[in-house]
Amino acid sequence: MKENEFRLEGLERFVTINDDRSVKIAHISVLYGNPYHLAQLLPKAFMNVINKHPKMRTIAYPHSTKVYTRDCLDYAEAGKLVATVDMDDWQDYVLQECEAPFQRTREIPFKLSLVIQSEKQSTLILFSDHYMSDGHSGLIILNDILENIRDECIPLYELKRTRSFFSSAFSNFTSKLLDNKLVDYAISGLAMKTFTSFKSCLPLISENDVNVDKVVPKSFGYFESGSFENLQQALNRCRQEETTLNAAVMILLAIAAGKISNQKEVIQLAFDIDYNMRGKVEGITKEDVGFNVAIGSLESFLKGLDVNEKFWDAAKRLRKESLIADKSLSQKLNQVYSHRNLHSLKTVPTPNDRCCINDLNLSNIGRYPFETVVGNYKIKNIWVYNNMPYLGPAFTFFLTSTENINYSCVSRVENTSGKKLFDYAVSLVENIHTLDSEITVKQVLGRLE
Repeated sequence: MKENEFRLEGLERFVTINDDRSVKIAHISVLYGNPYHLAQLLPKAFMNVINKHPKMRTIAYPHSTKVYTRDCLDYAEAGKLVATVDMDDWQDYVLQECEAPFQRTREIPFKLSLVIQSEKQSTLILFSDHYMSDGHSGLIILNDILENIRDECIPLYELKRTRSFFSSAFSNFTSKLLDNKLVDYAISGLAMKTFTSFKSCLPLISENDVNVDKVVPKSFGYFESGSFENLQQALNRCRQEETTLNAAVMILLAIAAGKISNQKEVIQLAFDIDYNMRGKVEGITKEDVGFNVAIGSLESFLKGLDVNEKFWDAAKRLRKESLIADKSLSQKLNQVYSHRNLHSLKTVPTPNDRCCINDLNLSNIGRYPFETVVGNYKIKNIWVYNNMPYLGPAFTFFLTSTENINYSCVSRVENTSGKKLFDYAVSLVENIHTLDSEITVKQVLGRLE
């Protein structure tokens, strides 16, 4: 291959199964500061940031797992990637825009929209194609843009393109597996069985009972913000109970799903969580833009969550389990199967239950890792959202935080039930601080009556 060419690997292949569809991520940030000055400088700052990160300039070859990095952009090209949009409701705009795929063989996988709301406030929306981006990538890019505007849009030093997360993390492991035809056959058979036999506990959208290869599955998206006080109290409460907010949210999301699916004694479901692998894998830096996420399965939920268990005991147990799932064999096999079988040169398996392969996914992006005040601009809120035009979870719950928690989701659950599930989850997380040491899962579930 040429020096600027490389191959998609692991889950990068899964999100590029179809050349005419994109798993499109939106990072939505509410900014305080002069929006007109921002609009004037955005094209140049965005150009500098794109030219800093080689993966932001990726172009795909048609019907191939091979891609290449194009030359640096000039100002005119960058200007076409930035739009100032006049609208009242950015939420509807985000949902509609995420359904319009990137043309991977012709355009780079990033663009910006700016919504001016007043003389002191705007909403900046970064859209990206998941195969070269993830939840954390958008935060890196947003910070780079604001810092470059603060620094009067000086050109930025181009970083070296890093290897894919799949290649960096699993090179030795996968080389042995991929050379073993018997193991490859076993992995493929197990994954195919999982896809075709899965039955969600949630009431799914009936229109999605179709072949995912031919019809884009329908979904809904919702957004909400929490309060600063509730976040601080939630963090303190989790520290008191010697667990994490992430673990507590896992239990609460399962409880909300249990309520929707009318599970009263044991809450049984398929639950995956996303892991940001930056800093955990050699060669993947904390400022690396790309798809650097692993997916782990929480096996205990398949066996069932006993509603008589104390809530905080369950949260402590899930904290330990999530650390194990981060390094589990199933997480590695997930990547291997995607690499071998879920890409544009293969036929996508059709799942049994309306394009869904599990019930829940938690994507906790975490706290914004940079300064929220950069130059003359302050970041008030950040949401993350992505569509799911292929196989995917019935319900994905996104969390980000600045001074407060920002909630969003993509749902394949029937609209009324999906909105209830989202509202239940938000309400439970916002009230974590009210859960005493002796409260059981059943008692928390009872709060949703």
